[in-house]
Amino acid sequence: AVGTGSPTKSATPPTNTATKPAAATAAATKPAATPAATPAPPPPPKAPVDSVADGSCRRAQGFMDSKNYAKASLELREALKREPKHSQAHALLAMCYFQQNQATMAKLEVQKALASNPQEPTALEVKKKLEQAAASGAKEKKNESKLGAFFGGLFSGKKK
Repeated sequence: AVGTGSPTKSATPPTNTATKPAAATAAATKPAATPAATPAPPPPPKAPVDSVADGSCRRAQGFMDSKNYAKASLELREALKREPKHSQAHALLAMCYFQQNQATMAKLEVQKALASNPQEPTALEVKKKLEQAAASGAKEKKNESKLGAFFGGLFSGKKK
């Protein structure tokens, strides 16, 4: 019985030794997990993946280059149904409206584009053009009112 007790004790220490390497393995696994966690932050550069609206913007730009603003507007409105906050689509639509002398609509689209992305270059360009057009439009209206006062008396249609 005494001899039997010794082998039992010797069997027990290898079990404890097996437990220690498991702990060492777990400790070795933790440092390996930390470097694996470090590569996790790079997912934000997923922006280069083109959305459906990006493709529509490219097609619309082609229509605009050939001065077909009606088709470009249609393409952009369809894109905005799918992605309502796509700033480039709003900006290009604003440009289409501006080119078709629809200043009010262009202004609304510029506001939507800049709400989504305050740095949208096309929207800023259209905004600048709208401001220039408004400034020159105000000058033209002043000139017309002066002429209207002069010719209004001559051709007002009132009989004296």
